[in-house]
Amino acid sequence: MTHEVEGIILARSHRADRLSRIRSMVRAPLEQRFVFVPLTEALNEELVGAAEANATSPHPEFRSMSVALERLLSELSEDGPVAYVETEYWGGVGHQAAAVWKDGRLSFGPEKQDIGPINTALKHLGVSEEGARVAFEAVGLHRHRLTDDWVMDG
Repeated sequence: MTHEVEGIILARSHRADRLSRIRSMVRAPLEQRFVFVPLTEALNEELVGAAEANATSPHPEFRSMSVALERLLSELSEDGPVAYVETEYWGGVGHQAAAVWKDGRLSFGPEKQDIGPINTALKHLGVSEEGARVAFEAVGLHRHRLTDDWVMDG
C-alpha cells in the first residue's frame, strides 16, 4: 500500500489572518488541538507562483519543499512552532522527513529516515503520546494515506 502525505502541522490557535490570505489552504482538524494543512498541488502552485517555479529547494531532504513554502513556515512559526512533514512509502518500504520551525527559524531537522522524524517533530510541537503507540497516531495522522484525502477533512 502507498503512503504519500505532505503538509504542515500547527496548533489550531495560530492566527487566522496569516492563513486566510492563501485561498487554496485547507485546515483539517487533528487531535490535541492541532490541524493538518495538506500541501496540495493547488496550494503549492499558489505559494510558489511563476517567479519561483525553478528555484532550488532549500532542503533536499524534502521532495516538495520550495523557497516560498519555507518562507510561509518561518512566518507561521512566529505564532508558535510548526512542522512540515512528508511520507513516501510503498509496500512498507520508503522514508519520511520532517522539520520544525519556531520563532521564525528552523529549530529541528530537516531529518529524513525510514521511520521516526515525524514523531520527533510532533514532540517538538507538544504532542502527547498518551493513549497511543506513537505521536503520529496520537495526533491522528494515520487517518489518511494520501495528501489529497486530507482535503475532505478540511
